[in-house]
Amino acid sequence: MTLYRLSFTLLMISVVCMTISAVYGSILNLLLSTICVFCSGYFLAEGRKQEVGTKRSR
Repeated sequence: MTLYRLSFTLLMISVVCMTISAVYGSILNLLLSTICVFCSGYFLAEGRKQEVGTKRSR
């Protein structure tokens, strides 16, 4: 469940960065938000893998 929370937090950070980049037009913020989206997707996938693994072990 911690990986889900981490991915959600990264997604929120990316939304904030996208909003800032939309207002100020900063390429750096856009890049940071893209990285955050990819990381949150990765953590979400890892969380699903762990969930499937715990269901199989039961």
